[in-house]
Amino acid sequence: MAFYQQQPFYNPRIPFSGQIQGGLQNGKSIVVSGRVLPGANRFHVNLQCGSHSGADIALHFNPRYESSRYVVHNTFQNRSWGSEERKFESPFPQGQTFTLQIFVEQDKYKISTNGRHFMDYRHRIPYSQVDTISVDGMVELNSIAFQNPAPYLPPQPAFPGYVAPQVGFQPQYAVPPGCGFPAYPSAPNYTVPYKTVISGGLHPGKNIVIHGVINHNANRIAFNLRYRSGIALHYNIRFDESVVVRNTNQMEQWGKEERFGGLPFQKGQPFQVTISCNPHHYNVFVNGKQAHTYNHRYKNLNDIDILEITGDLQLNLVQYNIWVGLKTQLYLAGYSVSCFHIRGASALILNKKNSIFGCRKTRIERMADSEQQLAIYKPTNAVTSIKGGLQEGKRVIIVGQILPDANRLHVNLQCGSDSKADIALHINPRYEKGSARIMYNTYKNGAWGSEQSTPESPIAKDKPFVIEILVNKEAYEISVNGKHLMDYEHRIPVIQVNTISVDQNIKLEFIGYQNSVPPYKKGLVNGLKPDKNIVVYGIPKLDCKSVAINLRHRYGVAFHYQCRFEDKSVVCNTHENGSWGPEEKSEGIPFLQGQFFQAKISCKAEQYDVSVNGQQAHTYKHRFTKLEDIDVVEVCGDLLLFSVEA
Repeated sequence: MAFYQQQPFYNPRIPFSGQIQGGLQNGKSIVVSGRVLPGANRFHVNLQCGSHSGADIALHFNPRYESSRYVVHNTFQNRSWGSEERKFESPFPQGQTFTLQIFVEQDKYKISTNGRHFMDYRHRIPYSQVDTISVDGMVELNSIAFQNPAPYLPPQPAFPGYVAPQVGFQPQYAVPPGCGFPAYPSAPNYTVPYKTVISGGLHPGKNIVIHGVINHNANRIAFNLRYRSGIALHYNIRFDESVVVRNTNQMEQWGKEERFGGLPFQKGQPFQVTISCNPHHYNVFVNGKQAHTYNHRYKNLNDIDILEITGDLQLNLVQYNIWVGLKTQLYLAGYSVSCFHIRGASALILNKKNSIFGCRKTRIERMADSEQQLAIYKPTNAVTSIKGGLQEGKRVIIVGQILPDANRLHVNLQCGSDSKADIALHINPRYEKGSARIMYNTYKNGAWGSEQSTPESPIAKDKPFVIEILVNKEAYEISVNGKHLMDYEHRIPVIQVNTISVDQNIKLEFIGYQNSVPPYKKGLVNGLKPDKNIVVYGIPKLDCKSVAINLRHRYGVAFHYQCRFEDKSVVCNTHENGSWGPEEKSEGIPFLQGQFFQAKISCKAEQYDVSVNGQQAHTYKHRFTKLEDIDVVEVCGDLLLFSVEA
């Protein structure tokens, strides 16, 4: 089903009642911007179960300005009010603008006022019953905006063919079932200065929507759309000059400023800015009205991959919308997300903090879509959680080695973890009577089906192997060590699969799920500093020509680490002032085509140390020394990329 992002209500009249399209879900956010009228005695914002008179009210948010100033929270159910929860604090002064954010969590509403956490209100009515928002009292509204939980966007066909979810600069960690974490992360923290990766770069039809409140004493605010070595669009709100300046920075040089068009912003007021990318220009809308147009000076739109927000404002919400009819791909900034920033990150993240390795079977829980994939490097046993289970386009990768005395073994995709569970895919290498072959089958309703086989097995005993299982619409596409073996048609719907079972005769090195495709970019929170590490996990393709890891700053590349398979060399370099410096080139490559690797870049005070699979490989002295300005790690080349930790 297409994912649809509800558009905001602009300047609604009071009293107001409007539908919440799709209702509430865990992780959904509602942002109400407006102004309390001078002399107001009270107003309220209600989340209701219907729009009729007498409808249940799940959340009644009611600031009161009487003898003492306080906020009442309550629930109206079965035509009766419950017990009030009062907070004797007035977050919204009379006559002043405000922003109210209500973030839905599994067990409560998390309420923030003007960017600060105000109160948690536990559910008395299931949030799934809420479908209406109403506002009444002595208040005027600027907008009511809705932010859905970050959707899971299935990978697209054609290898590598994945659309990576939006990635934000705030790190996310995969949470296995039963660890006591909420299904969705806590409300995003939009700290200014704010940066986030724009997955896939820009293209015509892609919009960036920014919600916030301008400080009362604001001087300047800037929205920057960055590429590898410059700023494609610098949108600079200057209250000290009563103008909005637009410009482009290329090769560390600013172009000619555009200053016409007026200043459609007011100090102390909430705003919504939409930057709409068109084939030849950007359109900038402020509070729903077109304010400025800026022709592209930097025209490689796909290279524009960073949004940066600075200045005197409170940032509430960032959205990335791609309109295709009613279909919208939406990401919340701030969740590495992630896209949020999207919510959630596009890479597979290794969670080393939780000990979940208790058995050889792992349940693939259908977790909340905002959670990240969990990859396991050198697992002691085969336990991993897959966000959303299996679906078309997902790729499962198993790296290991068959023990020398093994005769039979298996890798199963199952519909449960018990001994009688159905097995959708049974991959069964056999080493008997001097021959090696692989059998494939399905176990359903207590009986095995008809076997299929490949007469020769490319999986040799006591040698590393890589099994890839790509879920297609009609079949599992199975490859070993880069060689296609079998298309196994589905006998059980893939949506029923929730368990991986791996035989004890396999020494496991890695289990993961390819969700990100080079070029891949990830933000570095607060930049680099000595003793900070970046770890990349992947497999160079068998025909790989190069793999590169770049550490970027606003105007260039501080560290370029490239393995060139064609001439079997490694090149290290720095890109500044629009050009590359002298290469540091060494013979020999610490990667092998078709082999799994773990590459770690350790930032030291004077240099970078690069190790591959635990072995020191290269050292590179800093040429760009402002480490805190290095805010993006980029991975590109001919490889299967599983995870980036930063």
